[in-house]
Amino acid sequence: MLRLILLLLMLLNLGYFAWGQGYLLPYGWGPAQQREPQRLAQQVHPEAIKVLAPRAVTPAAAPRIAASAPVAPLAPATTVCLLSNAIDADQVQAVQPVLAAQLAQGDWTFDEQAPPAHWILYMGRFGSPAEQAAKRAQLAELKIKFEAIDVPGLSPGFKLGSFSSQADAEAALQALNKRGVRTAKMTQIRPVPSSFRLRLPAIDPKRPALQHIQEAAPDLVLLPCS
Repeated sequence: MLRLILLLLMLLNLGYFAWGQGYLLPYGWGPAQQREPQRLAQQVHPEAIKVLAPRAVTPAAAPRIAASAPVAPLAPATTVCLLSNAIDADQVQAVQPVLAAQLAQGDWTFDEQAPPAHWILYMGRFGSPAEQAAKRAQLAELKIKFEAIDVPGLSPGFKLGSFSSQADAEAALQALNKRGVRTAKMTQIRPVPSSFRLRLPAIDPKRPALQHIQEAAPDLVLLPCS
């Protein structure tokens, strides 16, 4: 019985092999043939097609890749240098918090404009009207010109001369000592306090910070740096 089963399996395998290879087609047995004769009829000179090796492809035959257009760089923000008119110390204090909040450190500076200092020969301060009268009489007797001085911290007192340099003041003081004036001294004074100018060396004129600055100090005017 087992031999019969094995024999049948062998016959079935041989039959399937013959059917798959098309050996039974003359007898009407075999797999369906996949043919599309209409596609072959549409070919145009198929004999002109040649298969080339990769190195045989010429540059002209290679596909061309269009070069991308260069990307234009972003235009930098336009900056200008601005300089304010002269302002006093109170206006500087009003503007400084706005500058610190709106701009980076180093984007602004204050240029101090100190008036030219000068030196004077001075006598005082007098402790009483009697002392002042005695010095007045002494200077008149020595025929030395003087005038009353009205400067905080120095009055009541007398000014015996004004000089633009320290060397000239020292020379005049020595001359007065030779004439008998022993209590005069040399001191430096400034007639008016310093003023300041706000400098913005490189700022975009469209920045809102400029409006905030002028709101804090209405008298401040910003003009292009000369």
